[in-house]
Amino acid sequence: MKLFKRQRVLLNTIENLNEKNIHSRRAIVKSLFLLKEEHGIAKKMPFYHFFAYKQGPFSHLCFDDLRKLRDSDFIDKEEIKITPKGQEVLGEAGRENDISIKNMLSKFNNGEEITD
Repeated sequence: MKLFKRQRVLLNTIENLNEKNIHSRRAIVKSLFLLKEEHGIAKKMPFYHFFAYKQGPFSHLCFDDLRKLRDSDFIDKEEIKITPKGQEVLGEAGRENDISIKNMLSKFNNGEEITD
């Protein structure tokens, strides 16, 4: 499966959240929202469109991409952890936005801080 840039960012975000022991779809979506709104990632590539929902920002396309990554075995069945296959494909595709993701996540100590 060839990954779009936004899917590489999604996979890279999951990888970075996992490194901080954060395993939550809400944290994944909120992180992507913050990357778009506070770090301007949408200026570099077509990115997710978010709208306000019950528990925070929501994107239909993001959830579609999570399912595609799951079906390709790049993330686990719960859609919250990167798999070894996902790490391998991300290594091949590149982690070009890794610094932006790490900078955004450095503001938070845990998943609860991200989702609040």
